[in-house]
Amino acid sequence: MHINRIVSSINLLKGKKVSYTMMLLFIALSATSKIVYIATDGNDSNPGTITSPYATLNKAQSVVAAGDTVYFRGGTYSVSESQIMEISGIFARVFKLDKSGNAAQRICYFGYPGERPVFDLTAVKPADKRVYVFFVSGSYLHFRNFEVVGTQVTITEHTQSECFHHEGGNNCIYENLAMHDGMAVGFYITKGSNNLILNCDAYNNWDNVSEDKKGGNTDGFGGHVNNAMYTGNVFRGCRAWYNSDDGFDLINCFAPFVIENCWAFKNGYSPAGENLANGAGFKSGGYGMSGYSSAHRPFLPCRREQKSRLLRESSFRRFRFYQQYCLPQSF
Repeated sequence: MHINRIVSSINLLKGKKVSYTMMLLFIALSATSKIVYIATDGNDSNPGTITSPYATLNKAQSVVAAGDTVYFRGGTYSVSESQIMEISGIFARVFKLDKSGNAAQRICYFGYPGERPVFDLTAVKPADKRVYVFFVSGSYLHFRNFEVVGTQVTITEHTQSECFHHEGGNNCIYENLAMHDGMAVGFYITKGSNNLILNCDAYNNWDNVSEDKKGGNTDGFGGHVNNAMYTGNVFRGCRAWYNSDDGFDLINCFAPFVIENCWAFKNGYSPAGENLANGAGFKSGGYGMSGYSSAHRPFLPCRREQKSRLLRESSFRRFRFYQQYCLPQSF
């Protein structure tokens, strides 16, 4: 912000104690926020500017704080196993995002405007580990405009990998993301409140390695919060297709969850028409919960696009579905 504009604004606010205080707070927050850049031709020894960007999210994560923005420039980021930030037990957390913003200053992880970065996990195959590409436990984070492809499964028993695993953070936004052409669940949440998953896509995901190779755990979106206190979570405007298991799965959800204006089609099949796992469009759940939702809006009927029913009621409790869609047979 230009210093002359700051001075002019303060002069106009003389005698207005609250507004003056707010202006000073705004100036202080603006002065402490920074933008860092990552590019496919960057280097982690660079200062992280737009002309001298970093190479990895690992480096950017080490320097960001509340109010900062990380921009990913366009291109494909071929992630290596050396970038795995944490291995704990059977879990390999590639990008561990445990820093938090606050209500006034989110930490933002954005694809650069007009470009579409892609994180390719094809080479990340830690033996006998579940791969979590983005492991998120921080609050007040905002993710927007990038893709995750090629996420792998290496365990041959019952397991699953996940492109986004949300565990504990509150008030986060996941916007305009695509998780596709891999073996992993697109998005999976177990802990946290008031998180919005907005206009995201999960498609062409099939675990053909573990168990019977039918991909029985590979859903597009999984809402599985494990405590009744984790309320306010929303899937809005999201789409799931050609995932080897279900489109949206909430079978182990213990709190109310809203699914609004979302689409599910051709789950349970591969793009080549191979018959895979369950294939429910929307699988409700809520094992262990009590009480029932008081409001459900109509569903549009879906025939033959889902291997199972559009809505599969495992334990239909405390869920609100708003205008869910499935594409017609001719799509």
